[in-house]
Amino acid sequence: MLCSLLFWRASRAGRVRRPGYRLPGAPYTQVVTLVFLASVLVLMWCDGGVSRTTVACLTLLVAALIGGWYAVRRRVASAGGQHR
Repeated sequence: MLCSLLFWRASRAGRVRRPGYRLPGAPYTQVVTLVFLASVLVLMWCDGGVSRTTVACLTLLVAALIGGWYAVRRRVASAGGQHR
């Protein structure tokens, strides 16, 4: 949702061209979705116990995903040029 929202903003600035299909209700539905997800995280944190541990571990998960992307991005880029 965040990437789509940033793409919408770039298209409004004229840096990119939007495709023919557009998400219905964009960008408002994206903002509502992000607010909903943030509220779920806040409620999980306030619940305490395992829920709070889960929210705290999300930083580790995000760090692992970013590290994994940097580890494989060259292979992904080189495989993108090859058609099967």
